[in-house]
Amino acid sequence: MKQKRTITNKLTNALSLGDKLTSATSPNILSKVKEDLKRTLEPPTLPTLEFPNKNDAERTYEKLRKQIADFEEELELDQEIGARSVSSPLGVFHITDIGYWGPDLLIFYGEDENKKPIELIQHYTQVNICLSSVAKSQKKPRRIGFDLMQKLEDKSGRGSND
Repeated sequence: MKQKRTITNKLTNALSLGDKLTSATSPNILSKVKEDLKRTLEPPTLPTLEFPNKNDAERTYEKLRKQIADFEEELELDQEIGARSVSSPLGVFHITDIGYWGPDLLIFYGEDENKKPIELIQHYTQVNICLSSVAKSQKKPRRIGFDLMQKLEDKSGRGSND
């Protein structure tokens, strides 16, 4: 609405000036008014957003790695990180690693309370993981956050675009 008012005011001013000006000065004023109108009518130039060449699963994977590392900083010496999928009946499990596959899948590697391997595969838009502390499953508590952050820096993680 404001832009329409500005254009209308400029046209009105140009017309009233055109009536009052001599033909010698009129072309200069009219060209200036035309330039102003052109600038006013042109759509604004939007900034170009550049995204790293990463897919959605990879970006989510990186965020999860950082979140896990932050969560582990708060754990006691006799605890390690565990998780529970909010959207499945799967109980709490020990997370041993995370990864991604292709542009859309995240994989949580771990083991249950009986030390049986678990792989939870979820679409990046469906991730509903509740991080929790669990009793350590071995003599020394596992801290995957440090390893995950190291992989993130080295780009040698379990991720794949296949």
